[in-house]
Amino acid sequence: MQIRQALVWIGWMLLGAALVLPVLAWQGNWFNASHWPIRSLRVESEGRSVSVAEIRARVAAVTQTGFFGVNLADVRAAVMQNPWVERVEVRRQFPDRLVLRVDERQPIASFGQAELLSSRGDLFAVPKDYWPENLPKLDGPASERVRVYNFWREAEQRFQRYGLSVVVARMSGRGAYELELNNGCLLLFARQPRLDVLDRFLPALDVLSVSERDRLAKVDLRYANGYVVVWRPPPKPETEPTVTPAEPAAPVVPPDAPKEPA
Repeated sequence: MQIRQALVWIGWMLLGAALVLPVLAWQGNWFNASHWPIRSLRVESEGRSVSVAEIRARVAAVTQTGFFGVNLADVRAAVMQNPWVERVEVRRQFPDRLVLRVDERQPIASFGQAELLSSRGDLFAVPKDYWPENLPKLDGPASERVRVYNFWREAEQRFQRYGLSVVVARMSGRGAYELELNNGCLLLFARQPRLDVLDRFLPALDVLSVSERDRLAKVDLRYANGYVVVWRPPPKPETEPTVTPAEPAAPVVPPDAPKEPA
């Protein structure tokens, strides 16, 4: 019985301490930034577009309130101001460190004239000087960006076996598609395009040589039971250069040669 009473008494003491100590600490400024400054920042990131120095500069502006006073949401928002940043996780590590996990957006295509499309389907804008090279160019209504990308991806996989690549995919406001290949060929699709329409055309590439494929200017796939091909004119045959016979050279007479009699 005495042990039970002692445990109850200890429990009340701990509860009282838990209630009183925070009040005393607050009144005594125990959690003041000068007592608990943030001395260390660890950044975990596998990206290359956002530097650790930039992250530190952004975080330093919102961590003046110290370890206990810092608002983690403010830290996250400060880092998210960089358009390359997709997600930020922030946590405290006692006694004086913040740990940030920063995930960058991975661009998979350009969309329109001023934005990039991320692997999660988000559009974001960065200066074109920082755009990766050789991205496919997509265009269309922003609300249809994922559908345009999926159509490009499926078409790209089909053309790769022929040594061709889809460099441009466009969707009009009416839902019609255009694909442009790296050899300059333009493919036209009707609204709500189906990949089986493209599959109907692809076997024709098996019987064409590389030079013949390069002559494809346009393939119109908007017909129910076939397609129309427009060819580039064949290259002009190289003509052999015309050689003009040279005039016979005048004989060279040595200066001391005897003159012929008149």
